[in-house]
Order: sequence, then C-alpha cells, then structure tokens
Amino acid sequence: MAQQYRPSKPSTQNGKGGKTHMPQSDNFVESMRDIGRETINTLKDDLIKETPKDFIRQLLGLERPKASASGEIQLGQSIEIDQVIESQTEENKSLQTQLIHERTLRQDQEQYSARQTQELKLQLKALQSEVEEVAKSTIQLSQEVKIATIQATVEPGIYHIVFFEKLLSFIKSFRKKINQANLWIQSANKKAAKRRTFWGQVAKSGAQRLLSNEDYSQRSAG
Repeated sequence: MAQQYRPSKPSTQNGKGGKTHMPQSDNFVESMRDIGRETINTLKDDLIKETPKDFIRQLLGLERPKASASGEIQLGQSIEIDQVIESQTEENKSLQTQLIHERTLRQDQEQYSARQTQELKLQLKALQSEVEEVAKSTIQLSQEVKIATIQATVEPGIYHIVFFEKLLSFIKSFRKKINQANLWIQSANKKAAKRRTFWGQVAKSGAQRLLSNEDYSQRSAG
C-alpha cells in the first residue's frame, strides 16, 4: 500500500533544542470581539436615548411635520405648497390693510390742512379789506397799509391774522381820535369865525356893539 501523506506540524523547538513556544493570537482575537460588542451596544443605547422622540416618530412615519412658511425646511419635513401660499396671502392682506389705513390718514390730514389754510386766507382777506377801508381817513396811513397788505404772504398763518387784528384795532382807535380832533377843530373854527364876525361888526358899529347883552353872553360862552 502507498503511504498516506500527513502534513508535518511546525516544530516547537528552537534550533538549540530549547522548550516549545505557542503563539498568543487567541487573546488578541477575543479582545477585538469584546470591543466590537461593546461598541455596538453603546451605539444602540445612544441612538435610543439621544434621538428625539419626534424624530423617531417621523422616521417611523407616525407623524408628518408641519410646513413652515418661513422658508426653512427642517429635517424630515416636507413642503406644503398650499399652506405656504395661504400664509403669504394672509400677510399680503394684512399689509394692504395697513397701507390703506395709512393712506386714508394722510389724505384726511391733507384735507384738514387745506381747509385751515383756506379759512385763514378768507379771514386775512376780510381783515385786509377792513384795514384799507379804515385807513382811508389819512392818505399817508392808507399808503402804508397798502404796502403791508401787498407784503402779506400767499400762505397765511396765525401770525398774519394777529398782525392785521392789532393793526385794525390801532387804526380804529386812531380814526376815533382823528374824528374827535376833527370835531374839536370844527368847533374851534366856528368860534373863530364868530369872533371875526363880531369884531368886524364892532369896527362898523362902534362901542354900541360892545355894550349889547346878547353879544356879551356869546363872548362869555365862547
């Protein structure tokens, strides 16, 4: 019979006939297996503990994330076009309402200012006309009033109203004094005319006119 071949075992003896030496690879392999098992267990624990519940629910399809109209898309979130358009429409409506309100307020303010300006113009025109009429009592005063009227601004204010009110009051007082002075001058002129008439008659009639009781009373009163 042929002899069966058997592989020879590696010699555990050294060249000098020393003791046998076995490799230490078993401990290394076991250590790597232990490290692998610990890593897998740790990873499982971290996934279960650290992962948020809402993410797990989204991952499992139990909850659908709500769409955000801010333009930011979160993890696992889908875009709902209808909701975004609806949100933008509401914002546009609110903005349009605010713009309409502001435009209305501005128009009301402009109309109020226009009415106030028109009322001031009418009041100033009336005062100017009255001042010109009162100032006709003297030529020089009338000319100065016309200058003041011409210089009045096109857009009148409270200052111009107060100015012409004071001017009108002054002219009325001045005209009253002028009228009083005119009456006094007229009275004085009449008395002077009577005196001239009397002394003219005295020059013609002589001393007899001086002794008249009527003329004496008039001279005493005058």
